[in-house]
Amino acid sequence: MNYPEWISQMFIVNAPPFMSLLWKAVSPLIPERTRSKVKICTTNSDWKSVIQKHAKPENIPAHWGGELVDANGDGMCRDRLNIPFDPIPKHLYWTPDERAPSLEDLNCAVIPAGKAKVVTYVVNSQEPTYIVVNR
Repeated sequence: MNYPEWISQMFIVNAPPFMSLLWKAVSPLIPERTRSKVKICTTNSDWKSVIQKHAKPENIPAHWGGELVDANGDGMCRDRLNIPFDPIPKHLYWTPDERAPSLEDLNCAVIPAGKAKVVTYVVNSQEPTYIVVNR
């Protein structure tokens, strides 16, 4: 069975703005029937109205503009949704292995929420290029 066919619609909400650019680059490689199911809503978009066009208000948490509340009256529906509020445990952090570049060869950029940074690199066409975005 083809896993994307299990999905009728997929909404990626509150995505950083670069996701739209990344999606434009990757989406031509994805079959149209799968590509048409994905909607990317960046932090700059009105994602609540997009969701409300595709779902009934009683199925959208009140915190996100719908009518759904959990048994405790919580508009974020914490008893229904798996929203991680605790910090990520250190043992789940990425650690370099033998395939990873040395940490000294990496460039680090701290980009505040809602801001952007442009980094330009000149890459010879014969060299493999890897871009890692860690959020």
